[in-house]
Amino acid sequence: MNLLLETIIYGNNMDYLHKCRVLMEYIDTGYYDEIMKAKIYPKIVYYYLKKQILFKEYWNMETQTENLKICEKAIDKLRDAGRTYYLVELLEIEIQILETMPEDAVTEHLEKNEADKINARELMSVIKNLYAEYEVPAYMQDCTYFYQQKWIFSMKDVLRTRRAMFGLTQEQLCEGICSVKSLRRAEKGQTDMQRETLKKILNRLRLSGQMQWSRLITSDRKVIRTEEKLGDYINDQDFATAYQQLGNLKLQVSLDIPQNKQYFLEKQALLEFEQGKVKREEFVKMEKEALECTLRVENLLQQKRVYLTEQEISCIRNSWKGMEKKEKEESIKFLLEFYEKYILKNGFSEAISMYEFVTESAVNELGNMGEHEWAEEIDRRAIRASLQCRRVWDVHYKLYDILWNENEIMKKSAKGVNTAEKKQGLICCIAISHFVKRYFYEDVYKEKLINDFYHR
Repeated sequence: MNLLLETIIYGNNMDYLHKCRVLMEYIDTGYYDEIMKAKIYPKIVYYYLKKQILFKEYWNMETQTENLKICEKAIDKLRDAGRTYYLVELLEIEIQILETMPEDAVTEHLEKNEADKINARELMSVIKNLYAEYEVPAYMQDCTYFYQQKWIFSMKDVLRTRRAMFGLTQEQLCEGICSVKSLRRAEKGQTDMQRETLKKILNRLRLSGQMQWSRLITSDRKVIRTEEKLGDYINDQDFATAYQQLGNLKLQVSLDIPQNKQYFLEKQALLEFEQGKVKREEFVKMEKEALECTLRVENLLQQKRVYLTEQEISCIRNSWKGMEKKEKEESIKFLLEFYEKYILKNGFSEAISMYEFVTESAVNELGNMGEHEWAEEIDRRAIRASLQCRRVWDVHYKLYDILWNENEIMKKSAKGVNTAEKKQGLICCIAISHFVKRYFYEDVYKEKLINDFYHR
């Protein structure tokens, strides 16, 4: 799609606008997930509207309204995916379109669905200031982000690293499955194993041998959507709904698969701990039991290299909530150092999902432990990495973490809090959480802003 788009853009195409509309329709109705649409759809719209703007003196009311809808639709795809590809460019175009419209038409437009509307000028100011603070270019500069943003490791590294973690020789790992020569060549990246052979090898390493679309091993899209919503229910402390959804999921997937069993044990432990039904020691024990569905826990921190699945990291990071300080610090340092080394070697773009995932939990625990400077330092590095990759899904609560940790640092030093900076920080949190449609957090930040600055 990107090649087709750039062929249209740079090929002096006579049907430029029409072909851009065809591409928009194809992406919008095609078999793409929200993130894939966010990567290319806003770029198409940006070039389409950039061309349209050249003829704005010939626009009528119908053209203005249509172009505004197209622009807002592209921005909404970014909101759904928590991305900022061409966001500043599109906000600037939205402002230009609104400036061509009569004042009463603009007022009428803004009043529709007012609660969920984006104020283009305010959001653009917040985004530009944020990117400037973290020294990341706000404009896309005509590029396209097609890097992987999942849990990406080379298969040769997965096989070699995981085998070492389990203390297996090559002969032990491939016994009854394939020849040692085949495994050796696969670990060197010299050949690809047949799918069924690879699946058996991975299963022996307690890894899924099939494509995973969620933490659960299933191809049922309804189950995948339910699993995605479950995390939101837990974050929003809607425990009754979370328990109900967890029960529904249990009936729809196989618990004979170790990864699925691990998922349910981990979620059950987390729900019981969050409601105070189990004590810290019991919670750590429950998380360890979940982790051991797929991984040997002993001497994990002494490993030089690790390959951990997202669910295994969830078990480790959740167990931090119940650990004593020294043990917790060692575990946090271990995961942070591993992923930071990985990022230095492979680049932020490839490991950004993992990095966000680990740093989010590390910062929460460090803040609770009183390690505020360390927590703030990690948050700032993580925010910059997210902005470099045009991801803002969780930037708002990283910014709030920084405000909270700075406040605690000021209390310790008996210095006064910079109220102007704190107020501006909360406004930024509100704008970004609203942009990514995290309304629960938006309400939290608004309440904090009102209590701190308007009820004095």
